[in-house]
Amino acid sequence: MSWQVQVEVTRDGRRHLRASFERSPITFGARPDNDVVLADPHVSGLHAVVMVSRAELVVQDESRNGSFVGERRIVGQHQLGRHGVLRIPPFAIELTFEPGDEQRQTVQRRVEPPAEGPGAAPAAADGEPATPSLAELSLVHDAPPSAAPESPHATVAVRELTDEPPPAVLEVISGPEHLVGQCFELPVVGAAEIGRSEEADVRIADRTVSRLHAVITRQRDGGYRISDLDSANGVLVDGRRVRFAALHDGDAITVGQVVLTLRWPTLLASGTAGDQ
Repeated sequence: MSWQVQVEVTRDGRRHLRASFERSPITFGARPDNDVVLADPHVSGLHAVVMVSRAELVVQDESRNGSFVGERRIVGQHQLGRHGVLRIPPFAIELTFEPGDEQRQTVQRRVEPPAEGPGAAPAAADGEPATPSLAELSLVHDAPPSAAPESPHATVAVRELTDEPPPAVLEVISGPEHLVGQCFELPVVGAAEIGRSEEADVRIADRTVSRLHAVITRQRDGGYRISDLDSANGVLVDGRRVRFAALHDGDAITVGQVVLTLRWPTLLASGTAGDQ
């Protein structure tokens, strides 16, 4: 089962709508082209957008009258976590992110060298047995013993074979000289944030790029979708400014004054994921 976002809308204490989505972003507003239509004079045409980023929900307000979490009005974006209630008066919207079976929790595991002496546990600085620290590892169910490293302090990275299409790659093709040629692998599941912050998955160290500028989300069909994270200089796809858009092989994505291109692996050159 793929990940899902469960949406339950109530009005005056009565259930108004219940739906689930297996894609991101999800739009809310009074216009009929929204994913969730909230027909009320107080609701803007496009009122709010809910996105999935790093397996958590992010709400972006686009309205005139405001979107709220509790009594607090959202300014720009709000990290909702995996569950929360968004208020778009007179509606209350309960949102829940449910991870899918195919999602891999990324954890970190560091393999410690064996302590001296039989059966001895490695000791921490205070003399207590040390808990192994974490280094990046994509967990594999029932991983074979051969997946373990042979040398101490080795970082293990094992990916379970699935029917999921391989990930696409972002390559910087224009911008500051120190950035051109850099490549970033996009996730098989979930999302990757683009920005100049050290927290960004795709870090673009350029002053024209916002700290968290945009997010690219893997869709159920294997394609990708980009969403602007309320950036200062916006997002362009093939020269057209967008709030969110589907991405295709060869698309030019402009963030600030940096241009990246989306490249699908050769395996997908004739497949459907890059053509949608």
